Amino acid sequence: MVRCLLSFFLATLYWNVSLIPSVYAQESIFSVTPSRCIALHQGQDCYSTIEFQWTLPADEEYCLIQLLGTEPEEFGEITCWSGNEKNSHQLEFVSAANVIYEIRLRNQLNSIGAITVEVAWVYRSGRTNFNRWRLF
Repeated sequence: MVRCLLSFFLATLYWNVSLIPSVYAQESIFSVTPSRCIALHQGQDCYSTIEFQWTLPADEEYCLIQLLGTEPEEFGEITCWSGNEKNSHQLEFVSAANVIYEIRLRNQLNSIGAITVEVAWVYRSGRTNFNRWRLF
């Protein structure tokens, strides 16, 4: 009986703690349009104008960054702003692979929001054209 009550208490405690969201999870919204860029052939650069939109708490300084590698320290800063003075940004997208963008607090490595712009293609490369001469 005591085990059942203890298990129930721990499960309830875990469930309640996991439902407590952070301030940024409640108030931040981050999106990109379009979220996919389509190139004609696999491996070719895809060109598109993309627009980021966000809603964030007003009391911080933020930066929109592009991840350049697998480590959080490898990034390129696109734009920074204070509070609610900016809520969107347009960017000329050029890439042959998927790119991850993040919003971070200025001078910190913790991500507040992340989004991926996917690159797709119409035709896969790797197929070889067989132009064979036929005699008959």
